[in-house]
Amino acid sequence: MIGLMCIGIIGKKMRKRMFGLKDLNVFLCRKHETVNELEERYGKLLDSLKRYEIRLSNAEKISKFADALPSEWDEFLIKLKQDSRFSKFYLKEFTKELKIHDYEINKKKKNLINDIEKNLDKISLDVILEINRRINIFLAAKNVKIYDIKSGCYIDKNINPLHFD
Repeated sequence: MIGLMCIGIIGKKMRKRMFGLKDLNVFLCRKHETVNELEERYGKLLDSLKRYEIRLSNAEKISKFADALPSEWDEFLIKLKQDSRFSKFYLKEFTKELKIHDYEINKKKKNLINDIEKNLDKISLDVILEINRRINIFLAAKNVKIYDIKSGCYIDKNINPLHFD
């Protein structure tokens, strides 16, 4: 009877360990999730993996975290990987670099928004409506990376230009 209980406990641990690995394999950034929120969720996942004696190397932790990021981070990740310090990064240093980049991007956005707000009185209503229309089209489109001003279309790098006129 004790032997069966031990097998049951071991089987339960193995199932939990397999679920932990499954969670790691499907770990992705959620829509509108910040780097801080993603890092917090990832930390909880790593803690739960430790409980089941699943350990990842530092490179594996960073690689999995990078894979979880949305595609808008791809360009920055390529630049970061070319940094001579990258191979020596720990997860905390890696996420710190991400947070710095995120802060810089948000600061640029805020500065642009402030510039636009300052100039709104100088712009006619039809121009503001057109800007708003284009923003809404951009937000509705999927896999959109670049807006080509000359041709007036959105370009998906993987497919063909998407026209929204």
